[in-house]
Amino acid sequence: MSNLQTGPDSSFSLGVPVGDDIFRTLFERSEAGMYFTDLDGRMSPNAAFCRMLGYADGELSGRSFADVTHPDDLVESERIFSEVISGRGQQGRLRRRFVTSDGRALWADLTTALVRDPNGRPLRFQSVVIDISHRVSDEGIAAAATDALERRVAQRTAQLEASNRELESFSYSVSHDLRAPLRAVAGFSRLLEKKYAATLDETASGYVRRIVEGTDRMGEMIDDLLRFSRLGRQELKLRLVDPALLAREALQDLQADIDGRDVEVVIEEMPPVWADRALLHHVYVNLLSNAIKFTARQPRAKVLVRAVTGDDGVPVYSVEDNGAGFDMAYAHKLFGVFQRLHGRADYEGTGVGLALVKGIVERHDGRVWAAAGVDTGASFFFTIGGQP
Repeated sequence: MSNLQTGPDSSFSLGVPVGDDIFRTLFERSEAGMYFTDLDGRMSPNAAFCRMLGYADGELSGRSFADVTHPDDLVESERIFSEVISGRGQQGRLRRRFVTSDGRALWADLTTALVRDPNGRPLRFQSVVIDISHRVSDEGIAAAATDALERRVAQRTAQLEASNRELESFSYSVSHDLRAPLRAVAGFSRLLEKKYAATLDETASGYVRRIVEGTDRMGEMIDDLLRFSRLGRQELKLRLVDPALLAREALQDLQADIDGRDVEVVIEEMPPVWADRALLHHVYVNLLSNAIKFTARQPRAKVLVRAVTGDDGVPVYSVEDNGAGFDMAYAHKLFGVFQRLHGRADYEGTGVGLALVKGIVERHDGRVWAAAGVDTGASFFFTIGGQP
């Protein structure tokens, strides 16, 4: 380097002792850019720093650091330089831009320390420079990607909020605007059936009964659809609940469907689970209702409610029956809205119950599935996540 002296008491031109050969070797051969700066701002750089900025070895010696500092960072650099010398500022590590020989901005990780003489007077700065242009570029790309993602999330959130408002409006219309004419049809049909029963022939009476039954089914479907539409907007209120207790309460709700039949329902003790109590109650109401309904043709119906530990150690809750079952070839349709695997004439229902079960279980980060055979019964299994 042109700023090195080679005598027995040699030193850098800035007065930095280099009697230590190890230090000299480190400075000259380091792949990291290094330079010393005197109190007037003149630099004594190593070869790596010169190469970093696109200059020949020694070409920057004696030039001011202001010559290679990016204009946008120069004022800040000079301020720190002055404050450190006066003892008011802090020295250390910072991010700075330099200007290369061809005018490009080079981002650098700059570590600077002030060297003082034995009497505490400032002598010079010694600095280590690491090129981080690629890292800054990657950060810029990542920041741009993050901004784009945040914009998309904000846009999607706005769309979801608008969709929820539309859904709420739809739910209001269903519960009010559609129910009014439905009640009118049902009311006049029942009035017709009651007042003119003596004058209607069997065919006409059958038509009236079908109208009444149809309006009743439509009312049930509206209720189920409203429950299903509210499910995604309902906030989960997680607490530790006893599934066996919920199953017993659900069975009490369905007692009218059991009266007069030979039905054995066994509810075993089960591990407690963190869940929304009201929603998990709906799961058992729907699964037990299905089990009771599809065992209607069994002389002695059997329903088992229990839990077993899965291969992964997670409890698997189930409701099993010895009823009509179904063909597993159609199992993929089982949890869809309005999907039915049995004719309405054989078994009543709106086809929403199992879709509601699936929605509730998935809201709890769980999964639900079934196993069955035609006339050999059905078993419904589910897991519950959402642990605190």
